[in-house]
Amino acid sequence: MILVDKPYLSEFLKATSIKHNLPIVDTVAARDVSARLNTSFDLGADDNLISEQETINRLRAKKDTRLYTNSENAIGWIIQNLAFTDLPAKIEIFKNKAKFRELMRPMLPDFYFQEVALADLDALRIEEIPFPFIIKPNVGFFSLGVHKVSSAEEWKDVKTKIKAENAQKDDLYPAEVLDRTSFIIEEVIEGEEFAFDAYFDEKGEPILLDIYAHLFSSANDVSDRIYITSKEIIEKNLDDFTNWLREVGNLAKMSNFPVHVEIRRTDSGKIVP
Repeated sequence: MILVDKPYLSEFLKATSIKHNLPIVDTVAARDVSARLNTSFDLGADDNLISEQETINRLRAKKDTRLYTNSENAIGWIIQNLAFTDLPAKIEIFKNKAKFRELMRPMLPDFYFQEVALADLDALRIEEIPFPFIIKPNVGFFSLGVHKVSSAEEWKDVKTKIKAENAQKDDLYPAEVLDRTSFIIEEVIEGEEFAFDAYFDEKGEPILLDIYAHLFSSANDVSDRIYITSKEIIEKNLDDFTNWLREVGNLAKMSNFPVHVEIRRTDSGKIVP
């Protein structure tokens, strides 16, 4: 089954749903997504829809029923309707950066991080935090709200920017996707950055689907602009990334769950998310 939500719903996904009999959950978002975005298609009687209640019933009857989504905006529906499953907890582990860092302590015992509320930024004892550091929303999306701070003087400017960003009303992402009321501060991770998509199968074995190298224009660039891949990139990193993700999955007890992962490989070869 597939949960759809804004900001985008493709004709290809609709056709795939029908072709492979993967029903789309008939949520308010599914019916309303096209009207909100002024697109040229609608989901209706001719599409492969399944009611919300039938979706819930199937998941109650069979715990390993697969549910996929095209948008993180659907997280709210999952939390509201599927609390009887382990999906909300699994999502929380990977979506909440501070909780994920806590999960990773056995693998990265010396990694510096702390969570701080927006309201406590002015009281933050900046002299106790090692420079340089990264500050970003604890629950975030893309590179929105990500800042690098290399000195106490820079912190003053970054703090002003964070407050200005928070003052701008943003209705595109719900709080489950982007929450600017809480931030995580963490040490800067040096090394080449990579991104990959994967899933844990029914036995908890990680299966990688792709690997991309993430290019930056400078040391201060935190944007998501250029990703490249090649046979060499995949072959050089596939085994190491698979083994690393298996260890993460064992810590989190993952199975039947898709993930998008961004990591850095340090000069010493250590993999750090």
